[in-house]
Amino acid sequence: MATLHIVRRSPHMARDLERALEVARPGSHVLLVQDAVLAASEADSSRGLLERAMRAGVGVHALKEDLASRAVARVVGGVDVVDYEGWVDLVEAHQPVAW
Repeated sequence: MATLHIVRRSPHMARDLERALEVARPGSHVLLVQDAVLAASEADSSRGLLERAMRAGVGVHALKEDLASRAVARVVGGVDVVDYEGWVDLVEAHQPVAW
């Protein structure tokens, strides 16, 4: 079963996203929630990390409600925006690991 890395903290406050992407393998997924969704912004410096991960075969998702509450209107191309139901679907289909 593939892994779902759930990252909560902002990439500007913690290295959780970097660490999750270091261990993520092709076929695994990363879900950005809470302040971690800031990394999905087109204007964020973490954009390159996400783009490299996606090119390497890692699925990247961001929680829609957290994007909206942090006023992130434009996300990096290729990032899948999911709602709470989509989050549940990801957890059911993968082995979750929280960062």
